[in-house]
Amino acid sequence: MNTTEFWIPLQISLMSDYFLISGMMNTGRRDNLRFICDKTFSSKYSNLFHEFGIKTESFSYDEMDMFFVFQSKEDEEKIEDYYQDWNLSTRKRYMIISPDIYEGKININTHLCSAYFGLIEDFSRNDLQGYIQIPAGPSDSHPNVRDFVVYNDQGMVGTYAGSELFEDPAFYRLDNLR
Repeated sequence: MNTTEFWIPLQISLMSDYFLISGMMNTGRRDNLRFICDKTFSSKYSNLFHEFGIKTESFSYDEMDMFFVFQSKEDEEKIEDYYQDWNLSTRKRYMIISPDIYEGKININTHLCSAYFGLIEDFSRNDLQGYIQIPAGPSDSHPNVRDFVVYNDQGMVGTYAGSELFEDPAFYRLDNLR
């Protein structure tokens, strides 16, 4: 598989995570027909909305973020359905995991989601060059440590304990984020 064959599905998967998780967080990132995203992704979302014939208004939120306003709930749901279908059909083919944002709990771990958004935004600012770490849940070999699956533009690099990847234990230790 060449770089482009994997790079595009990885990019769409990260955009899917960003959009879908934004709606689950209850932080105002995606609610009331409004979606706030990092400016590095805004043109990609705008192109997707255009492909689906969805009209949005977009505004600069601050120097880092843009927000889109959907015209109807149906338009927003078209994008949500597209990403859910993408996750069910395409991620498996390319072995791109979906992030474990629940970690065995009833509710999502919003601190982990926010940190994951930061990883996605940093990766996007680097034009998807380098590595992206997707949270994969509790480690089997390291108690109280979160595992991450690491990808680059060519595919999966491997699964690593967060303690091997990050200096800040607040990000990788399970007990610090509960």
